[in-house]
Amino acid sequence: MSKLMGLKDTDGSATRRVPFDPDRHSAVVLPGRGSPSTELSVSERMPDGSIANIPSLWWEDLAGGGAKEFSAEESVRRAAEFEKETATGFPRFGSFDEAVTAAKKRSKRGGAKKKKSYRAQE
Repeated sequence: MSKLMGLKDTDGSATRRVPFDPDRHSAVVLPGRGSPSTELSVSERMPDGSIANIPSLWWEDLAGGGAKEFSAEESVRRAAEFEKETATGFPRFGSFDEAVTAAKKRSKRGGAKKKKSYRAQE
């Protein structure tokens, strides 16, 4: 069971959600998108003022769990809480242009199929 108690769905359900993990999740076809997705990222300003690429697609915290897309505002909340609770970090950038460029490159390389979008903080 996950320790991510604060990342429950905002619809009141008890489902905990995490970023895509290639060891536990599989790509899904989302309504209106047509092709399988492992992650949808947004470039946003985090509560600490930094600019980060964070997921807006969050997965049930269990092997084979389903995905749900959240607003940018809710994704920022989830990402900040996830970083705090897991001592991991999402990529930070000096500008929104740098963040968007990096997100496009990651997407062209296959997104999260092989590599998580977050890493241990140093």
